Amino acid sequence: MPRRLLRYHVLLDLKHDLRVQSVLLLLCREADSPEFTSVLDLRLPDGNCVLEFRYRVVRLWETPSSGSWREGWRAAPGSPGECRSGSLGAGR
Repeated sequence: MPRRLLRYHVLLDLKHDLRVQSVLLLLCREADSPEFTSVLDLRLPDGNCVLEFRYRVVRLWETPSSGSWREGWRAAPGSPGECRSGSLGAGR
């Protein structure tokens, strides 16, 4: 998923000359992974860094439950409580 975020980030920059802050929004705990560290660090075999891409990770279950926006997320298909194994799309 971090590489996918990087791809979208770069495409927006190249095509539309837009600067954006990439955000990975995780709707349920099952979607989480140790891979989501907020930094994609690509290195050569000798250890030299060739790219460091930073992005925000928002874990919805860690946000305060106040506010009507969260209720809207719960009602949406695939929202917290509705995540199922294999439906997360991380492998695409």
